[in-house]
Amino acid sequence: MNYINITPTIHLISQPLDRKKVNIEVILPSGGSWFEDPKDRGRKHLLEHCIVSRTKDLDFQQLKDYTFRENIYVNAYTGPKTMGFEAGGHYLDFYKMIDLILEVVFEPTFDQKDLNREKEIVLREISERRGDPNYKLHYDIMKQVFTPDSSDNHETLGDSKLVSETKIEDFSRLHKHNLEKSHIYICISGGGIDNDYIINKINSYILDKHELFANENLKNPVDFTLPSSYLPFTTLPIVHKLAHKHAEVTVYLDMPISWKNDPSIKIFNNLYMKYGGILYDRLRDELGLVYGISCGFSKKHQQSIISFSSEIQNINTIIEEIKKTFSDFETYFKPQKFDEFKNVLYKQQEIAEDAPGSMINFSLSTLQNYGKLESYEDYTNRIKNVTKENIKEIYENLANSLDTMKVVIVSNNLEIKEFKK
Repeated sequence: MNYINITPTIHLISQPLDRKKVNIEVILPSGGSWFEDPKDRGRKHLLEHCIVSRTKDLDFQQLKDYTFRENIYVNAYTGPKTMGFEAGGHYLDFYKMIDLILEVVFEPTFDQKDLNREKEIVLREISERRGDPNYKLHYDIMKQVFTPDSSDNHETLGDSKLVSETKIEDFSRLHKHNLEKSHIYICISGGGIDNDYIINKINSYILDKHELFANENLKNPVDFTLPSSYLPFTTLPIVHKLAHKHAEVTVYLDMPISWKNDPSIKIFNNLYMKYGGILYDRLRDELGLVYGISCGFSKKHQQSIISFSSEIQNINTIIEEIKKTFSDFETYFKPQKFDEFKNVLYKQQEIAEDAPGSMINFSLSTLQNYGKLESYEDYTNRIKNVTKENIKEIYENLANSLDTMKVVIVSNNLEIKEFKK
């Protein structure tokens, strides 16, 4: 894998492989909808649609015909934090794809016809998504869990009225803002990759805009974390007509998360929370209380987040089992499983390394999460060095937060109102 700083804020990560396929992705880590001004809510989503609608020489229909004829896949996406542009196809068409994707990112062409068409598409998408019961349920829950200004309450879809009022001149301003505030990552994996060509092509685009791409002080940090804060609660039963009759339960436990303890957390998650893990097997196989549980570790919230579905009458028992499992390390720790899961992770890493783009995605995630570039090989070596003491440290952090855990219970059944942790 190659990592090249073309400028201090434009980064090329490439993984040449003996493959017939090549994938290209250009990522603006601070190009997402969170960074919109209130007057622009939803317009970055529309911007992204229009950026990939045409090039300087090809209008919308011509570009569609061209990509179909050449079997080139082109797509774009917008999230709260990130905007991205993708192309994929046969490795012999690498130059066609890189020319196309770099042009739309660095010198997009905007057209009124595209705006009119994509505006209607985006407005339909907003209407359909907001009409989805699962979408509505999700944000109704988030509004009761997090403060109004938290990123967890942010909707990329934005404001229909503002989207409908978007003018063509808004796009140049919005796209300039993206380029001003964000680093740019060009991530490429597969066959036919020519790094020198990419570098020369990018330099030709930024020749008269070098200050914009050379000054890191203008940019948000690569590992910028979107803000989020909880509303005050310990136990929060949410009765909602769109929820299930059984209970969907989420348990939040404080947990320091950093680059240093990330490998230990990964092993801990396998050891306790996943299929075959200590807590998972106890709740599912031994006690028959759940079909399954899922657990994630959120750097943004500095927490372990455990989720499960259950019958309402079993919630207290499950919570008590979670507390019990994390209250006596020596009783519940299983050395054999610890060694087994370390070996499992080695195999998972090797399998992942064989998949096109996986090494790039991993390194990009370490950059965006921790501001550090790390290879699979380096990470695997850190996994090998994880000890029982490292696992115990994570365990004790969770144990210390049991008394302050937050529990959210969602159901359409009024019985959950009686729940007390």
